[in-house]
Amino acid sequence: MSAMHDHPGGVHDDTADLGPPVTPSPGHDLNQQLDTTDARSRRVRPTSRVRQVHGLVMVACYVGTLAAFVWLGVKAFLLPDALIMLLSVGLLFWLVPVAPALWRWLRGGRKTGQAVPLSWLVQLVVTAITALNLFLLVYAHS
Repeated sequence: MSAMHDHPGGVHDDTADLGPPVTPSPGHDLNQQLDTTDARSRRVRPTSRVRQVHGLVMVACYVGTLAAFVWLGVKAFLLPDALIMLLSVGLLFWLVPVAPALWRWLRGGRKTGQAVPLSWLVQLVVTAITALNLFLLVYAHS
């Protein structure tokens, strides 16, 4: 039993007509292998200006996240809350070692067009925490 309506006409009734077969243009061989070694160099790459703006946004998110978790750690220390203290100290231990490389990039690397020295996971976590902090800031003042 089928849920689809059966069309009279045969088994291949549901296939599309693709038209006539493709014929190669003069001087072009369909069996020729494409050169994929040059594909990486042809890929669109971000400009140095885009990298600089992206890096500055990541630095702002990084500093905001560090400040928020320092504040959260101090608050968890004053009002004893072990889980929040563990979370804030763990995130600080994970994020602080990246700070010297980020400082070096901020001082000279951004002018040369280098990418920001943060892994994609750090960028994802820092961006998500910054978005959450901004949401909580707006929500608290409304």
